Amino acid sequence: MALEYTGTDNLEVMQKAENYNGFLLSLIMRQQPSIAGKMLDIGAGIGLFAEAILKKGYNIHCVEPDANQASRLENKGLTVSASINGIADESFDFIYAFNVLEHIEDDRKELELWAKKLKPGGKLLIYVPAFNLLYSSMDKKVGHFRRDTAGGN
Repeated sequence: MALEYTGTDNLEVMQKAENYNGFLLSLIMRQQPSIAGKMLDIGAGIGLFAEAILKKGYNIHCVEPDANQASRLENKGLTVSASINGIADESFDFIYAFNVLEHIEDDRKELELWAKKLKPGGKLLIYVPAFNLLYSSMDKKVGHFRRDTAGGN
């Protein structure tokens, strides 16, 4: 089932947040063990991080269910799957998802699925918006089910 994401305009604006994006990219680069490893970007959006990683010579694959965003990713030379379900288990050394898990109602089940895609010893990096107290109309607009805390909800 194709999804149409309602927050593409937010992603486009956030491209200008250079310090924030630089920080998130640095989180990826500190965790990725080897240029020879396979990386997966879940919820790649318009490709801000995946494109930068591809340019550094890494083997990056994207999961993006929004057809318009997936097309943009492919136009940047990225490999894209619409769903993680078609991806073989134990096929990635490193998986990251930035601002994705809050869009998924059954996040525990989804995390179990993501973990199956990791090779033994692989790493998973997740970054989510924090504190339900800050849940706003923007969260609702882009389809967030929750904001998280360090201990989970």
